[in-house]
Amino acid sequence: MDIHQAILNKDSLAVKELIEQSIDINQLKSYFSPLSLAISEHHWEIAIILLEAGAIPTKDVLNTLVQHMDVEYNIDPNIIFSLIKAGIYIDERVEDGETLLMAAAGSGHFDIVKILVQAGADVNAVSRDGAFALLSAGTARHIDMFKYLVPFTSPELRATASLNLPSRFGRMLED
Repeated sequence: MDIHQAILNKDSLAVKELIEQSIDINQLKSYFSPLSLAISEHHWEIAIILLEAGAIPTKDVLNTLVQHMDVEYNIDPNIIFSLIKAGIYIDERVEDGETLLMAAAGSGHFDIVKILVQAGADVNAVSRDGAFALLSAGTARHIDMFKYLVPFTSPELRATASLNLPSRFGRMLED
């Protein structure tokens, strides 16, 4: 069994055994690294095992997180901590310029937003289509997250959000 199949089988014991056999834990198969596959399959325990064994959190891992970041996708905050500890570049942008912070803010993952902000994520990063974390949170009507992001957001982006969001959110920015 190869590591990709062990991950698909949710077999953390087989993954550990393969790691002990010194297999390449960063090998690609069908464009997925083992870490990216574990994340896309929501196998958080296996993802953490891979990170602890030295898996490199490359851009494909970030792309996987951003692409799957929605309300139904329950991301274990521990995986975010582990990715940061392993050296993932948290401000990396996916194809459209979106960052992990923007995706988390727009999907209501408040705990992940806090982790990313505390780790130094760029709250003022703007995607190619003009999105940014505060605007994403406001557009999705995540009021607590929106309030949390306001003090970290530049005055220019707060003004942009005020013009582009429903009046209730815009008024919060005027206070």
